[in-house]
Amino acid sequence: MYLISSDNGAPPRPPNLKGNQFALLSESPPVKKKRQNQKIDMTFPDLPTITLENPKYIVMASKNVEKKISDFSCIAVYNALRLISKNITSISNLRYGNLLMLVKNQSEADKFINSPTLPGICDITCKMHETLNQVKGTIYAPYLSDVSNEEIIEELRSQKVSDIFKFTKTIDNTTKPSGVILVTFDLYHLPSKIDIAWHSVKVREYIPNPMRCKSCQLLGHTAKHCKNEPRCGNCALPPHSPDNCSQTKCVNCSEEHPSSSRQCPKYQQQREILKIKTTKKCTMREAKLLFNGTTTKLSSSSSYAAVANAGHNNNGKQRNKIITKTTTQEQLSIRQAVIKHLPIPTKELQQQQQHHHHLTQHLHRCRISKINTIIALPKQSMMTMTILA
Repeated sequence: MYLISSDNGAPPRPPNLKGNQFALLSESPPVKKKRQNQKIDMTFPDLPTITLENPKYIVMASKNVEKKISDFSCIAVYNALRLISKNITSISNLRYGNLLMLVKNQSEADKFINSPTLPGICDITCKMHETLNQVKGTIYAPYLSDVSNEEIIEELRSQKVSDIFKFTKTIDNTTKPSGVILVTFDLYHLPSKIDIAWHSVKVREYIPNPMRCKSCQLLGHTAKHCKNEPRCGNCALPPHSPDNCSQTKCVNCSEEHPSSSRQCPKYQQQREILKIKTTKKCTMREAKLLFNGTTTKLSSSSSYAAVANAGHNNNGKQRNKIITKTTTQEQLSIRQAVIKHLPIPTKELQQQQQHHHHLTQHLHRCRISKINTIIALPKQSMMTMTILA
């Protein structure tokens, strides 16, 4: 029974039910208070801003026209350069005996620009390179079509924007803005995005298209600086009339397509070279050397299939005759030998291997037939064979 204790030391007594025997059953345990929903802070902490170094290209030249920097000892020049600053990333020779240097940042470039002499060598003049200290990218911002270029540059100057160019498109003989804008940054690395008012715009790398002369149709220059004879862009012949051409020929690769075709192998090659020149920030000559080195490396590391296909294209019908004479087994053995870097087995060795395989299969069949014969014998025969044994 449920008893109630008293505070004065008297023995416990039963509770006062007031005539209701089920009063104790009506009592329920105390209700637990619900916890209030705690608000979770969903704000993501700000990531630390990563600032990339902004290297600078500077050009150094000697004030003495008769004696250039390249005429001095390269070791003495290098030691003198390190006396001005040791944060030099790269040094290369330019034409006319000048030096092109890539330094760590603008403060290091100012040290060379403000230095009148190269210690112990000669008097020098240093200046920033005109194009290598800039990078170009394209953005799509159609809402800037009616905004003047001066206003855009002034607004984006804090983001190192120095110049812009708006591309246009022609629709029904009407020139309209395309919304694509070429942006020039005074930076070494291309930013991933820029902020224009309340818009955040993605910046894409800009690779210029190869120049093509509208007069001689050759790649690499424009009609303004052309000294060649003019040619037709469709047939590669001198300009003629009427406009109907007797053939279709490219001036650059001599294939059957117009000289203005972007599928031309020479055009694609020039585009890859310009891509290397833009990304590597090098000269056109260095970009061509890098491109030729890449293609040579790829051709030297060709696979067996590529070599086989090349041989198929070169030999023509003779290669087809050889392939039709070879059997499937010979093709498999040749492929396995090439994969394992083993010499290709001769025809006599293949015949020996096939003979050994057939002999093994024959012995295996004979053994199975003997076992089946013994199993099929009756019990009396088995007993007789046991007694005889």
